[in-house]
Amino acid sequence: MGLYDFRRLYELACPATVQVGRSILFGSRPPANDSLWERARQQGFEVKVYDRNAANKEKEVDLSLSTTLMEDPYEYMRADRKDMAVLLTRDRDYVPTVNSLWRRGLRVRVVFWEHAVARALRDAADEFIPLERSPRHIGHAAGWTDQPVTTS
Repeated sequence: MGLYDFRRLYELACPATVQVGRSILFGSRPPANDSLWERARQQGFEVKVYDRNAANKEKEVDLSLSTTLMEDPYEYMRADRKDMAVLLTRDRDYVPTVNSLWRRGLRVRVVFWEHAVARALRDAADEFIPLERSPRHIGHAAGWTDQPVTTS
């Protein structure tokens, strides 16, 4: 893995002071040499992997995650315990799901790079943790930066 410390990223998103009920990693099928998925399994994550389509576009990932977020409260989460869903994503498409959870009394934390997360998603969440302000020991992929990106 080298560039990431998955455990430390997880500790930032879900501090040791909170009880974690269920952890799931959703994504497209990774290359055979990608160790993130196996590392997630070793850390106790359920891993849901979906094949890309013929045009190499990601399919099923976002809807699977949203569906799980809508179903889990009925089985695993309770508003009276102040349960919280934690999302490591940037995508504005999750705003309706976040709003639905909020209407049911559940809280949502979003963790991502501030310069890259959709403002509507950040604003819909109860909590937002910007990775730019996190300890650098989480790591960075080649070409990523913890500085805001400016476009013209």
